[in-house]
Amino acid sequence: MILLSGPALADLPPGQPAPAARPPRVPLAQALTGAAKVDYETGKLLYNDGDFKGARIKFQRAHELSGDPRLLWNVAACEKSLRRYASVLPLLERYEREAGDLLTDAERQATAALIGEVKKLVSRLTVTVDQDGAEIYVDDEAIGRSPLSGPVLVDIGARRIRVVKPGFKEYVRTEQIAGATEISVAASLKEISLDGQLLIEAGDGDVIAVDGRAVARGGWSGALKRGPHTLRVTAPGKVPYQADVFIEEEKTRRLAVTLKPIEQPGGSGKTWLWIAGGALVVGAAVGGYFLLRPTEPATIPGMMGTVELSFDRSGLRFGARP
Repeated sequence: MILLSGPALADLPPGQPAPAARPPRVPLAQALTGAAKVDYETGKLLYNDGDFKGARIKFQRAHELSGDPRLLWNVAACEKSLRRYASVLPLLERYEREAGDLLTDAERQATAALIGEVKKLVSRLTVTVDQDGAEIYVDDEAIGRSPLSGPVLVDIGARRIRVVKPGFKEYVRTEQIAGATEISVAASLKEISLDGQLLIEAGDGDVIAVDGRAVARGGWSGALKRGPHTLRVTAPGKVPYQADVFIEEEKTRRLAVTLKPIEQPGGSGKTWLWIAGGALVVGAAVGGYFLLRPTEPATIPGMMGTVELSFDRSGLRFGARP
């Protein structure tokens, strides 16, 4: 079937001469003047050369400048050549409605018959979205934001429907359009989560702290925002574990932490000073000494000499003696 057959770029679609009672109609080429006439003539050249997109632009511009509804027929002819039947239909309906007395009865009948044929090649698509303000596309062409005011016309064939909104996952669906049907699509948008999961396995009684806050003992699993977080696991008599953990959105990070005991050389029961994880570790014996004798110095033999410890209001002081 050939749409808009006959002289598609004629002044009017094929029809019978106007009745004698009507005033003579001025041909479109004579009715247009100035820039509108220039665009109209350029549009005809582009159409005959097969540049339908360019011709459509020129005919649309001529219509905007002149307001002559007969130009809508030529715009529809360009859309038909581009196989954009969903655009042809409203143009023909507008042409039929606005041309008025410029159409003969035969021309009006021919236009109505053509509209009926085009309706077989399009369907009405209704898209509902559970979020307002989402942008809706059909074949990457925006058709509006949710909620839409009503159904939109779509061409036959496979149509790709896409719904996007910031902060939500993109909704994509392909519909096979048969023509002359009603299609409904209900899009449900899922919010994008910026959270990830951190799962920690540690020893019984080990204290787990995340970002400086104790959260559990022995093991922990919880949601954290995307980005770096500080993990620290501690237990009495063991070297603390500390690390920066990066959490990715919608992913789970698993860590198994095994704390090592603080070494006590010679089994003497005397606890040595060790630097573990960037922190000074002091044994229970020394800690007890501070509690009982807060202002007097204490000395502890060490492999590198004797370490003098003292505590007063100014804090902890230590130094190595030769």
